[in-house]
Amino acid sequence: MAEYQINGPVTRNTPKGISSADNSATIPSAYLVKTLSIKNSKGKTVDMQSLITSFTITEELFSPVIIFNARIRDNVNFFEDFAISGQEIINVKLQKIDTRNGSDRLVNLNFTVKEYPNYEKTPNSISVQEYNLIAVSDYSYLSMLKRISRSVKGNVVENIQRIFEKDLNVTRVLNVGKCTTSFDGVITIQSPLKAVEWLRQKAYDADGAPFFVYNTISNGIVLIKSLSNMIKSPVYSTYRYHQFLKNSPENPESYAEAMGKILKMRSNIKLDKLKQATEGGFANKTVITDYAKKSFLSKIFNLGKDKNVSANRISLKSGYGEAMNFFTNGKTAKPENLTTSPDASRTLLSTNSSANSNGKPSSAQIISENIGRAKSYLANLESMNHEIEVFGDFILNPGRKIKIEIPKSTNINEYNLNINKGNTEELDLSLSGEYIVAVAVHSFKEGVYTTRLKIIKDSA
Repeated sequence: MAEYQINGPVTRNTPKGISSADNSATIPSAYLVKTLSIKNSKGKTVDMQSLITSFTITEELFSPVIIFNARIRDNVNFFEDFAISGQEIINVKLQKIDTRNGSDRLVNLNFTVKEYPNYEKTPNSISVQEYNLIAVSDYSYLSMLKRISRSVKGNVVENIQRIFEKDLNVTRVLNVGKCTTSFDGVITIQSPLKAVEWLRQKAYDADGAPFFVYNTISNGIVLIKSLSNMIKSPVYSTYRYHQFLKNSPENPESYAEAMGKILKMRSNIKLDKLKQATEGGFANKTVITDYAKKSFLSKIFNLGKDKNVSANRISLKSGYGEAMNFFTNGKTAKPENLTTSPDASRTLLSTNSSANSNGKPSSAQIISENIGRAKSYLANLESMNHEIEVFGDFILNPGRKIKIEIPKSTNINEYNLNINKGNTEELDLSLSGEYIVAVAVHSFKEGVYTTRLKIIKDSA
C-alpha cells in the first residue's frame, strides 16, 4: 500500500527475534506478520501493518467470540482516504517461530469490524490521530443481525451444532465429550448465539458436568467441550515462576526453559467459601413442583457423597468437609461443615409429569436431575484464579490444562530450619498445581509476542 507508507514511532511494533541468516527464532517471543489487511465496503484491500502500533487477540472459555483489538497511529490521513465506514473486514495471518531451527505455526483469522473507539488527537500532534479498531468473529457479527425461533428436539449438543451450521454458516464445529441430555422445546425469538447459550445450559455429560462453547485461534474450530473432559485431559505445559534461567542463551535448552517461564503474575486468590456455598458448590437443594401429581419433591446434593463430581475436581484440598464453629450472639453453635447446608442454595423447578406422552423426560426433569452437580461444578470452578503472562504461544488456548510452580515466599533454608523438618520442598503447594485456562489474550506490542492468561481451578 504505497500511498500509506509511514515512518517513525509506529515501527516499534516491528517483530523482533528473527535471525536474518536462517529465519530461526533468537528469542521465545519471535513471530512474523504475514498479513494484516483491511477491506472496506467498496471492496478495496490494503495492508495496514505499518499503521498499527500494537494489537491483541482475545479468546475465552465462556464465549465462542474471538476479539481483535488494534491501536492505530494515523499520520497519512488513512481514516478519510480509505473511506472508513465501520463495515470493514480484517484478515490476520501470523507465523510463530517456535524453535531455533525455524519450525513454525500459522494462524489465519478473519474478523468483522464492530467499532472504532478511543479516538485521540492533541494540539501538540495536530497531524496525527490515534484510535482503536475492535473487530469480532464474523459469525458473531452475523448473529447480531439475525433472529431465530423454532422447535428443537433431541440431543442438546447436536442442536447447538445445527445452529452454527444452519444459521451462522460455521461448518467447523467439534463436540468433545458425550452429551447425555436431550431436550424437546422451543427457541423463542433470539439471536443464534443467545440460543446457543440457552441450550448450552441444558447440556450435561455423564458426570453431570456442564459444557462450554468456545473458539480458539489455533485451529479455528468451534469447540463444544465438557468441563470433566478438560479436567481429565493431560497437562499441556508447566510454567515456573523464577528469577533467572538456569541455561545460558547459547544453550539449546534455554529456549524451552524460557517458554516455560512466568514473566508476570497477579492473583485473585478468592478462597471465598461463603460465596461458593451460597452458589451451591458444596451442597444445594432442588425443590420440584409436579403440577400433574400435585406433589413436591426435594433433591439434596452433597459434594462429599457425590463420587462423580469429587473425582472430576482438579484439587481436593479445599477443606469443604472440615467442621466450622459458628457464632451467634457471642455463643458457639454446633460445629458443621459446608456440605451440611443445602439450604444455602435452592433451585425451584416446575414440571408436568403427565405431559411426557412420548416417553421422553421434560426439560424440567432433565434440569432437575443435573442441576445439583452442575451448580457445584460452576460454583467451585473459579474458587482460585491467577493472571499470568508467558511468552506467546498460539496453541495456549482456553480449555487447556496447565501446571504452574510457584516458590515459597521465604528463604527455603531458613524455613526448613524453623519448622524443624527435613522437607526441602521449595514450592508453595497452595498456589502451585494444575489449572484450566479460562482466558488467553495474545498481545503483540513493541515487536514482542506474549500471552496473558487467566487460569482457574476449583480449590486451594
